[in-house]
Amino acid sequence: MTNKKWSLSEQATFLQSLGQLLEKGYPLIQGLEFASIHLSKHSRTLLNNKISLLKEGKPFIEMIKSLKFHQDVTLYMYYAEKHGDLSFALKEGSIILKKKLEHRQHVQKILAYPICLLLFLGCILYFFKQFIIPQYEILFTSFQTSQNAFALKYIKVISNAPQYIAFSLIALSVFIGVVYLLNRHRSPVQRMEVLIKIPLFSKFLRILNTYEFSMQLSSLLEAGLPLLEALKILQQNDIRTFLKEKSKIIYQHLLNGDSIQEVLQNDNCFEKELTLVITHGMQNSSLDNELKEYSKLLVNYIEEYLKKSLSILQPVLLCVIALLIISLYLSLLLPMFQIMNNI
Repeated sequence: MTNKKWSLSEQATFLQSLGQLLEKGYPLIQGLEFASIHLSKHSRTLLNNKISLLKEGKPFIEMIKSLKFHQDVTLYMYYAEKHGDLSFALKEGSIILKKKLEHRQHVQKILAYPICLLLFLGCILYFFKQFIIPQYEILFTSFQTSQNAFALKYIKVISNAPQYIAFSLIALSVFIGVVYLLNRHRSPVQRMEVLIKIPLFSKFLRILNTYEFSMQLSSLLEAGLPLLEALKILQQNDIRTFLKEKSKIIYQHLLNGDSIQEVLQNDNCFEKELTLVITHGMQNSSLDNELKEYSKLLVNYIEEYLKKSLSILQPVLLCVIALLIISLYLSLLLPMFQIMNNI
């Protein structure tokens, strides 16, 4: 049987149910069996097959990985096993997936109408190129109008718009592929430093990195682990390679006698506020709580940023479509004016 990925909705529902069952005192395997009742037949069969991994003594994270759960949830479960609060992590993982699903549905809703318009416009342009332009060329010839007339050139440019767009997308894909190949040999931290220099992505990437680091570090500190031990555990993360490598660098600096504030102060991959939060948290012996609250502020910012970006995207797409429609309309009128001027 093929291991088909679960939908985000099904993953979120399952994690929430399992988290609630564990909170009520259910053993893990019994909770898994009970939570599987609400799954589809295919997902329930897959889960029952994977429960055997736990019975063989494998960690819970191995079962989650084998079921191909979302990376963010897999990462969250990994640290949950390290600090022992699995029920809380399951419920938080469910919330993360529900928010992702909500954002995805919002994107689909915003893009659905413009995409339909673009497809319809593409069909019109194809019809225009195949049938209208040849008729105009015949008309221009019959009125002894130059084939190099501006109007005829204009309608040819408009009719070839899909080819120009396709060529631009191919060129962009080639450029991204070349950049990827050139940076493939670099470490995850070096690649992130390159991306951070791109103005369009720098702020968002820094906030995302800061959020992941503060959230994961706070969960480990909250479990009672000292800072060095928490950073050591973060180095075992094979899902977020940037976080793994960065934790290794910070850990080495701390072993050499540097403070974490000194290490992060000049680090362009994180927000400058992170140093202030850590300093304040250490002074008040509440580093875990302050990092946790800071990560909540960051996730709110990320959500607002995405909503704002999407709210701008739809009007921009509609403006582009409107310009194409106006251009198409002009391409129908200009040849007529050109012919009338030559009569």
